[in-house]
Amino acid sequence: MRAAGGIVPRMRCQLLVAFLLLPHAAACVSHDIQPAPPADNIDIAVPPACTTEVPEGQVVVGCDFGPGITPVAAAAGRVYVVSPSNTYSAIDLAAASTTRLFRYEFTATTLQLASSTVVRDETLYFPGNIIHSGYVRTALMAFDAVTATPDGEAEVVAWGDRYELVAPMIGDGERLYAESIVHEDSSASAGPVIAIGYDGSSPTVLTEEYGMPIGVAGGFLYYRHDSEAKRVPMAGGAAELLASGLSSHGLLDFAVDADYVYTTSAAAPYELRRFGAGGVNELVFAAPMGDFEIPRGVPHSLRRHGAWLYFLQNFGDGDGYAWLSRVRADGSGEFVDLAMAPKLTPPVFDDTGLYVAYTRGGTDEPIEGVIVRIAQ
Repeated sequence: MRAAGGIVPRMRCQLLVAFLLLPHAAACVSHDIQPAPPADNIDIAVPPACTTEVPEGQVVVGCDFGPGITPVAAAAGRVYVVSPSNTYSAIDLAAASTTRLFRYEFTATTLQLASSTVVRDETLYFPGNIIHSGYVRTALMAFDAVTATPDGEAEVVAWGDRYELVAPMIGDGERLYAESIVHEDSSASAGPVIAIGYDGSSPTVLTEEYGMPIGVAGGFLYYRHDSEAKRVPMAGGAAELLASGLSSHGLLDFAVDADYVYTTSAAAPYELRRFGAGGVNELVFAAPMGDFEIPRGVPHSLRRHGAWLYFLQNFGDGDGYAWLSRVRADGSGEFVDLAMAPKLTPPVFDDTGLYVAYTRGGTDEPIEGVIVRIAQ
């Protein structure tokens, strides 16, 4: 029985084919992070197998991972991560234990999976491929976020007929928002942003044009269309243009809140700007560029959380170390460098802190990926 919009309700299926995400699938997204318990009710225990040799202000919450481990979200006392082998794991902060949840058997980069996975309650959702009627189609997949899913199976919550849900995908606790591909006979093209329930119900076309969702906040879906940043009421309505003529951006170069969409320039000077209703175009911060010996690269991986706008900057040859920094999102100029490490990832947040991963070791210690918490 086919639901409105060509979305087929929930069924179970073994994943069969490669995970084909679009090249821009790692755009900045807002993961559906559920509120964590109050800070005084959270116990952070260092896993016994982990050494605690990390910079001051950091606490190890997970280790014994290969290089390239990437946090997905922090929710309900757990941190979710995905490895380059496409294995999702849950770190229980109080128990100092790690559960390998599910291994996606097919082709995808860690960054693509991390930026396209949404956590809600005790389930993780992401777009994955199936074969339907002899064609490869991308479906909304789900698997258990607490216990290991046996035999590498994930649940197919919904798949699209005319409108096929693809990455990037974001969530707000009530619905998921995904880019789509429109299938017309044997052809396919970029489609509108689709909203859909976590159970696959009530698929709704939100944009009149093709678009890439970049965040949800304040009752609006923010999305990018070509070189424009727009927002549309999530309850339905006309789109509002916030910015046009945006330069070509790399991965994860947008963040949003209830009033603004934030972007970074793709070339020096490295300006972080925000755009809002009524033509608002304001400079938030000019990110440091370093010096001749250690130049800092273009800010990327923007995250808006609390009063702050977080971002990464690679330095040196751009393929090793990175800085994690934050600046007041109101443009007041307060700036803090939080961490510097090899293969440093974008942060994920709960109510008490932020979590990042990086690679350590290599001289006298084994090389490993480590997850650390930095208190807010």
